[in-house]
Amino acid sequence: MNNSPSRPRVPAPVLAAIPLAVHAFLAWRLRAAAISTGQDDSVYLLLGRGLRDFAYSNYWLVPSAPHGTYPPLYPLILGVTTGIFGEGLTPALVQSVVFSTLALGILFSIAYRWSPPVAFLTLSVSAVNPWLVRLAGMMYTEPFYLLCTALTLWFLAAPAASSRSRFGAGSLAMATFLVRVMGITMVAAVFLTWVIERRRRAAFVFGLVSLLCVGGWFIRARIAAGAAMAGQSYIADALSTRFRATPAQDSAAPAPVTHTGGLVTSIPAFVSTVAKRVISNTPAYLSRRVPSVLAFPTIPGTTLDNWLWLALIVGLGGLGLLELSRRLPGAALYLACFGGALLVWPYSLPRFLAPVIPLLLLVFFLGLGRLVKRRSGAVAWTLLPLLALVLTVSGFNQNRRELAAVARCDRSAPYTSEGCYDQVERAFFEAVRQADRDAPPGAVFMSPKMATVYLLTGRRSIDELRATRLGPEELRQHLKDFGVQYILFSRIHLDQKWLAERLQSSCGEWEVRAEYAGGALLLRRVDNQPPEPARASCEAMSRFAKGPW
Repeated sequence: MNNSPSRPRVPAPVLAAIPLAVHAFLAWRLRAAAISTGQDDSVYLLLGRGLRDFAYSNYWLVPSAPHGTYPPLYPLILGVTTGIFGEGLTPALVQSVVFSTLALGILFSIAYRWSPPVAFLTLSVSAVNPWLVRLAGMMYTEPFYLLCTALTLWFLAAPAASSRSRFGAGSLAMATFLVRVMGITMVAAVFLTWVIERRRRAAFVFGLVSLLCVGGWFIRARIAAGAAMAGQSYIADALSTRFRATPAQDSAAPAPVTHTGGLVTSIPAFVSTVAKRVISNTPAYLSRRVPSVLAFPTIPGTTLDNWLWLALIVGLGGLGLLELSRRLPGAALYLACFGGALLVWPYSLPRFLAPVIPLLLLVFFLGLGRLVKRRSGAVAWTLLPLLALVLTVSGFNQNRRELAAVARCDRSAPYTSEGCYDQVERAFFEAVRQADRDAPPGAVFMSPKMATVYLLTGRRSIDELRATRLGPEELRQHLKDFGVQYILFSRIHLDQKWLAERLQSSCGEWEVRAEYAGGALLLRRVDNQPPEPARASCEAMSRFAKGPW
């Protein structure tokens, strides 16, 4: 591949139009039918609503507290959009599809300067990647984060560096952090790029601004978190000794996380913990997570495909990263920082890789291009389109299955449609609707998805994750102290099993309002309940705790 820009007969916009249109079409067809049980979408909507009133707090909780988990930029954008077009799901989803499509187009324009064939193949595969398609049709931060990332790299890749391009790169790098905390890796990459390029003034100013912005947010997050446990604060997550995701690790929706240990309290213990994470996460990402998110085809019943893809990831990835570092050092540094952050994090999820899927694909195509560029003959140069074809077909097959499932979803009644949600999720939403009908406006709940319950019913909940740390008698008193009148149990999260078990000793204080086949249970506090209803409540709690989980 030549360093000078190629001049194909087909203009760049025309070359990119079809893959981008396919991406937008698939994302819209596979868009979310309604609010998910993952709760992130509910939190973003509520935070955006709060920002319109110049507040940033968990006002769906009792007691309310400043919010310190998610940075405010995406909720702000969402709040503006829903404030103008209404709080229905459609405006937010249109926004996500547009963000994702624009991001892929910008990354294409960057790679097009180096090699139009590589740019087109990367875009074609990215456009049908199942993870990018699904997340583009959901109300999560990945599409906007990917757009901020692409714009940052676009400014870094400017043919003639100027104060304007440096301002654009620095501002948008900061924006990535204000969308997702993981954006700190982009901040680090931009800073390191300018240090390596000996742009001392730019690096100094950017480093100072970054210190104020990033440090200020982490100080706020630390104050807001207080004594938060893992799962409530990224700081607590980072210091957790044992922390794992359960059980839907291959879903585009956020996986539930389970706190299984304490927090490290010394530097040697932290170093030892981080080393264990790296040892555990490295093979997990290389052999399972990366092939999964890139839609590598698999051969059922054998590990041969795992070894084949592992060899390609290491070999082509290494060559491609070298090639990328020569063409756009900032992008290579970003991938290095991003990968390092994933390896030291306490748990690994495929979704974490979603924001770098286009860059990973670009790296593989650059690596393969470097491998064959000194070889002549049609066979060598068919390897690039062949790899693209394999990944495109695999991605299309996964999307085809998703399209078939979505076709069974009745979007006019998503919470009861079997094609929109599984039985456990439908049971949760049915219990929420029952709670909305039964509970008085000021009723306080204990529920597994506090923000979702508030969004759909207007009723606040106690912090359920804090409740999981309490013993049976402590939990009983805790519910009384905060005036909890209703409990909504659901099997969408494992900690519900623990809470049900700890409430067995005081099960007679709760009346069964409804029990659902999908494993949801709605309870109401009743003083001096007669023996027979009390026994029924205890049996219902026992059935719920037994599972299946």
